Amino acid sequence: MVVKSPDRVGLLQRLVLQVARLGDKADRAAETLEVQYNVVRNRTGSNSGVSSHVMQYGNLDLTNSTLSVYIGVNGHQQAYTSIDHQFRTQSSTMQAVDQRDILILYLKQKLHEAPQGSENWVRAQEELAKEIARRNHEDHSVKAIGEILFGSMDAAKVLNSVRPAGQPLVDDWDCLKALVDIYSQHCGSLSSYGIKHMRAFANMCNAGVRMDQMAQASAKTCT
Repeated sequence: MVVKSPDRVGLLQRLVLQVARLGDKADRAAETLEVQYNVVRNRTGSNSGVSSHVMQYGNLDLTNSTLSVYIGVNGHQQAYTSIDHQFRTQSSTMQAVDQRDILILYLKQKLHEAPQGSENWVRAQEELAKEIARRNHEDHSVKAIGEILFGSMDAAKVLNSVRPAGQPLVDDWDCLKALVDIYSQHCGSLSSYGIKHMRAFANMCNAGVRMDQMAQASAKTCT
């Protein structure tokens, strides 16, 4: 039996809300904050008739603003460059940056500003290397678990599947919380970067993966 602490449950609730919001393929140049609020509220509150706790606060006049004002336009509308290029050109060009890359950009900036060979430079190098290693670990672990569960030929298709608009991220929210908890026990807690894999865990649940299967796959991958 998987024991979930209130703190862990609260964290998972925030994570699935973020995935629901960021995973939406809306036209950010046209869709308003009000429309996006209703989309997220409906998607996160459609499980077994349970109402979502998503709420609006502050100046509600801002709900008429389009998403692009705050988070940029969609990837297919604007070609974003690599992290390294963003770092090199950030002083002269304003670009939208994926929120998951903010820490990497910060660490690169920290390394760039430290005198080469200094204590701060060495520490910044270590921090950057540690963050890159953690990201690689999370990407590899989820990919490997998926291949164990679904086979190398079908894993990517299942893990990256996006449901039609209007359908919830996952059919069984308890399953999603349980699978993430099992993953964390064997492979470590998801970082702010690693939450991008929440859709993959949701798809595992939607595909009927059981907790014992997840435990076996996670143990094989990370121990």
